[in-house]
Amino acid sequence: MTWYQALNAVEAGLWGLVAVWILLKVPAETVQRRRGVRIGFVAFLAFGLSDAFEVFHEARIPLWLWGHKIACGCAILCARFTWLGWDRFHWRRREVLFAGFCLIAVLLLILLQRLSSAESRL
Repeated sequence: MTWYQALNAVEAGLWGLVAVWILLKVPAETVQRRRGVRIGFVAFLAFGLSDAFEVFHEARIPLWLWGHKIACGCAILCARFTWLGWDRFHWRRREVLFAGFCLIAVLLLILLQRLSSAESRL
């Protein structure tokens, strides 16, 4: 197992722990908050699963896996605002700005990966 594979395996486990922590420790006293906790649990578990899949791709992440990771990020953001209440959503909130920054970073990574893949085929 390479360091890259080991790191992704550890990361997958840590995201799984975050999912379980959310399910067990985040207060969910209303129906809305219970829904947010469940969405967060599933989203973080699925994100950990994406890292487990990444172990087998050795830094050459296919587009379907990038899509899975982006969908998990969107679900995590939805869990946050489902728990808080969608009336608190605003485009300038730090969570939304951070999510937008992460999306831009991921899109740049996809572009760089595709460009380097095209160059190596030449």
